[in-house]
Amino acid sequence: MMTETSQRVPIPGEILTPTQPKVLIAKTMRVLLVEQGERDRIVLIALEPITSRGRKYFQGPITLRLSDVEMDLARKRCRIVEGGVAPRPDSTASDEELDRKYCRAGQEKSGTRRKREQRWALIEPLVRDFDSRTRLLDRQFRVATIAARAAELSKKNDLPAKRLTRQINDLLNQYWAGGSTRGALTPFDDARGARGEERTQRKKLGRRNAPTKAGNSGQEGFLLSEHDKDICGFGWRNYYIRGKTVAKALRRTWREFYSDITTNKRGQAVHTLYPANQRPTRKQFCTWGRQRSPGHESWKTQLTKFTMARIDRALLGSANDNVTAVGQRGAMDSTGVDINFVSVLNRIKRIGGAHRILIIDSKYGYIPGFYLGLDAPSATTVRLAMLHAISDKTEWLAWLGLEEQNPDDWLKIQFACLVADNTDLRCTAVEECLEAISCGVQFVPVARSDMNSTVESAHHTVHRASDHNMHGTTHGKKKERGEASPDEDACHTIIEAIRETARAIHAHNTMPLDMIPTLAEHRELVTQGIPLTRLNLTRWDISRGKVAISLIGIQEARMKLLMPIRGTFTKNGVKLLRPDRGDRREFVEPVRYIARDKDFVQRTIRARVMRGRVTPESWDDDFLHDPYHPSHIYYRDPVSGQLMELDAKVNSDDSERLVECSLPDMLDLIDTCSLDRFNARVGRDDAMSALEDAQDHTNQESKAAYQRDLDEAPKKPSKAGMKRDKRANRETEKAALVFGMPVLPATDPIQADSQPTDEPAQPPSADDTEGRAPEAEPPSVATQALPPSPTTSASPLVQSILRRIAERSRNA
Repeated sequence: MMTETSQRVPIPGEILTPTQPKVLIAKTMRVLLVEQGERDRIVLIALEPITSRGRKYFQGPITLRLSDVEMDLARKRCRIVEGGVAPRPDSTASDEELDRKYCRAGQEKSGTRRKREQRWALIEPLVRDFDSRTRLLDRQFRVATIAARAAELSKKNDLPAKRLTRQINDLLNQYWAGGSTRGALTPFDDARGARGEERTQRKKLGRRNAPTKAGNSGQEGFLLSEHDKDICGFGWRNYYIRGKTVAKALRRTWREFYSDITTNKRGQAVHTLYPANQRPTRKQFCTWGRQRSPGHESWKTQLTKFTMARIDRALLGSANDNVTAVGQRGAMDSTGVDINFVSVLNRIKRIGGAHRILIIDSKYGYIPGFYLGLDAPSATTVRLAMLHAISDKTEWLAWLGLEEQNPDDWLKIQFACLVADNTDLRCTAVEECLEAISCGVQFVPVARSDMNSTVESAHHTVHRASDHNMHGTTHGKKKERGEASPDEDACHTIIEAIRETARAIHAHNTMPLDMIPTLAEHRELVTQGIPLTRLNLTRWDISRGKVAISLIGIQEARMKLLMPIRGTFTKNGVKLLRPDRGDRREFVEPVRYIARDKDFVQRTIRARVMRGRVTPESWDDDFLHDPYHPSHIYYRDPVSGQLMELDAKVNSDDSERLVECSLPDMLDLIDTCSLDRFNARVGRDDAMSALEDAQDHTNQESKAAYQRDLDEAPKKPSKAGMKRDKRANRETEKAALVFGMPVLPATDPIQADSQPTDEPAQPPSADDTEGRAPEAEPPSVATQALPPSPTTSASPLVQSILRRIAERSRNA
C-alpha cells in the first residue's frame, strides 16, 4: 500500500503542479482520466484560464503518458496538491447567493445565474452520465459529438453551427477545469465592473392563439411564473389520480388556485374561474405537471401502489449490474439503533435509543461514512452523513481513540447519485444540498425497501456486529411480557456507540470476501497476495481511474454540507448563540472560538472597542458547524469566499467537554446546572448580606464611640482644628504601637492575669473620674491602644518599649 503522495498514481480530480521550470507539466493542471496498463495515458487540463484581448477561455485537455508523469512525480519535478485548490467564490455559490450578489432592482433572477443555467443546458446532454464524460476525453470522439450537438441546436435555434461548436467546446473545457461541476460554468462576472441587465419575458412565446389572430388584444395567453409551474406539478401529482382524468385534474386545479370564491344565499362556497388568459392551458398543465412531478406517469394512476409492486416481470439481473465505477451510485438509509443509551453527563440517567444513517457504495458494498446520534433523520443528519463520507477520518479516529485503525482504510467517496426511500432524502433542503455537490437522488417506491437492498442488508450486518453485542441491546425486537426491560441493562453513551459502530464498519470493509474474482481481479490482486476485501477492491478501482465523479475539496464540502449557526464576535473571540432560544440571546458557555487570521483579530478588536456603541446584533454572523464535533467551527468570508477554521477554547480544567460532549450535550449540561447556578447566586447574596450587616454594626458602634468622645471634649473642635494636628497625632499614635500595629493581648485571660508585672497598676485620677461613675466610663482611644502589662515571658526589648509607651500615656 502506497503511503507517500509523491509516489502514488494520481486519481481523477486531483491537482498536479510543477516544482521546477521547463518540465513535462508546465502549469497547474487537473487530472481528468487515468488509464494504466497498455494504454498508459493520463488526461490533464489547465486549471487557470487564458486572457486574450479581454476574453477569458480555457485550453483543451492534453494527453500524456502516465509513466512519464509518474517518473516526474518520483523525481519531485511535480507534485500532487494535497486537499486540492480553493474554488472560485462564484463557482461554489448557489442560485440564491448569485441572486443576492448580482440581482438588480426589479429583477427576479440575476444575469449571472441565467448565464450559468444556459451554459449548463448546452452541455448537459453530453456529460449526463459517466460513460459519455469518459468518452468525450477522446479527441476524435469529442469533435464528432460536439459537431452533432451543434447541428442539433442549430436546427432548433437557427444559430450558426460553427459558432455553437466553438461555444460548446469552450464550455466543456471550463467544465472540466472547474472540477466537472455545474458551478464551474459560472461566468467571471466578479471581475467585471458593471452587472448585466436581465431580459424579462413580457409576452407569451409560441404561435398566436385564435383571439389574437382575430385582433383581440390582451388575450395572448397565460405567462407562467415559477409559482404557476409548481402549481401545475402539485395538481398533476395530487389531482390526477386513479379514477380521474387529466381534464378533471385540470379543472380542479383551476378551482383551487385560479378562481374567486364567493358565498351564495345558502352559505355555500361558489368558485368563479379566472378568464382563460389568466390560467394555465391543458398543454401547459401536462408539460409542467410532468416536469415538476417526475415519476407520476399517467398509466400508473390506474393502478394501486400494491398492484404496481406486484407486477410480474423477468429479473434478468440485479440493480447494480450497470454500476461500473466507484461513486457512480450510492445507497442511503436510516434505522434505529438496537441499544438503549445513558446520558454522557450522568450514566444513571437513561435517554433511550438513537438513529443511524449508512451510506454505501453500490460497486462493492464499501461503507465510506455514517451518522449516529439522537436526532431523527432530517436534512441536518443527511448532510452530516454525506460530509463524513467525503472527508478525511484522521482527526475523527483520534477523537474516538481508535489509534489501531489506519486512516487510509477510510476512503473518501463522493457519489454521483444516491438511492433512498421516501424518508431521509425526501425534502427540498436535502435535494438542494445534494444538487450543490453534483449528486442526484433516486427514490424507491413506497413500501419497496427491497429495491434498496444494498443498504438494508448492511443495516442487519452492523446490528449483528455491533448493537447486539452491547449492554442494553434490544436485539431488534420488542420486549416480551415478563422479560426484563433493556433499559435496566443500559450503560453506554452515544460516543461509545459511535466508536463501536466505527469498529464494526471497519471490519466490514476490511474482512476477506467469499467471492469468485473476475479474471482481472485474479491477475492483479489474488496472484500478488492481496486479500479480496471491499477496501482493496474499491481502492483498486480508484487506482485504475474508475471513479464516477471528481472528489471535491474538503473546504467546498464543508461549505455545502455543514450546518449554519448564529454566533457573535466578542473581545475574547466568537461565541455561539443557542439555537433553541429563538430571539433570546444566550451563549453556549463556556466555549469560545478563536483563529489566528488577521481579519478575525481585527474584527474582534473592533468588537471590543465598539461594544456598547452599537446594538449587539451588529456583531452577529453566520458560522458553519458540526453539532457532533464542536471542537471546530468555520466562517466563510463573503468577499473572498475562503473558509476560515476557528478552534474551540475552554478552561484547561474543562478540556474533556470538547471530547465527550456534542453541542446538544453542552446545551443539556447548561440546563442541568441552571439550578446549581441559581443556588450559588442565592448563597452569594446571603453571604454579601451577612457581610454588609456586620459592617453596619461596626459603623454604628464606631459612630457612637466617636460621638461620646466628641461630647466629652471641653470645646467642640472646628473642622480646621480637626485637621491641624494630624501629623503630631500620627506620631503620638505610632509611639503607642509596635511596628505600626497594636500589641495583641494574651490569648488566655487567666494566664494574662496571673503573670507578674514590673510596675503596680496606677489608680485612676480624680480628674478622670469626676462627674461620672467609674464602671460606666468608656475607654478612650489611647487607653484602648495600650497593651496589658508586659509579662515575664516578653523579651527585655519589648518590655522597655511598653514601659515608655505607658509613661508617655500618663504624661499626656
